Amino acid sequence: MNQQAEKLRLYAQENVVFLLQKLMEDILAQQPKNVIDWSIAWLDKKGRDIVKSRQKQNAHSSSSDDEVIELPKRPVAARKQRASISAEAYGQYNRKESFQPRVIVKTQQQKEKIGKRLEQSFMFASLDQKEKDIVIDAMEERSYNAEDWVIKQGDNGDNLYVVDQGELNCYKRFTKDGENKFLKVYYPGESFGELALLYNAPRAASIPGQNQFCLVCIRQINIQSHCQGCSNEKEGEICKCPQVD
Repeated sequence: MNQQAEKLRLYAQENVVFLLQKLMEDILAQQPKNVIDWSIAWLDKKGRDIVKSRQKQNAHSSSSDDEVIELPKRPVAARKQRASISAEAYGQYNRKESFQPRVIVKTQQQKEKIGKRLEQSFMFASLDQKEKDIVIDAMEERSYNAEDWVIKQGDNGDNLYVVDQGELNCYKRFTKDGENKFLKVYYPGESFGELALLYNAPRAASIPGQNQFCLVCIRQINIQSHCQGCSNEKEGEICKCPQVD
């Protein structure tokens, strides 16, 4: 993995993702009329408290680590063996040379329809045409019956979804044994499932359909590999492909 791209990924994971997750949860729960002003006020007050609390936790963890007796260094051979083990975040699919974009055969009409939906989604609106074509080729159309559940809170995520037809409800439990609380409706052109996909986090909410609906989805490995490919091509700059939930 490109060192600069890895540095940016770690920075986002440590300083940005957890804050955006909390902000998104509160926005969906409160549904403010002026999202921008509300978010600024949230960041200035609650956001600062969350960051301070996290910094204290990190400081405590660092202090505890300092008290641990240093263990002997592993032999070089052992380190090499460990490096050969592929974890999901650092596996073979993150190497640009091993990534072959997935292509699902579609008619030109299907491609144009998916392309229009991507233009409606802020997640994909900034892609250039080459990047958009790769995403369209990798996307799969799926049809569902009324009240089918697409994702459930706490499950592992393997797809990012864009609504093509129909409407879906979004629910969230704010306590372990609490009831599902209605948050919002997803309409055609909107997307969901990004953070769970990119950062291997459990699904943050549950989403069933109101009626028969159709989604276009893209698998985890295609999103992650495409983002990594963009980072490598642009020599460590942040790719224009979506990385927020």
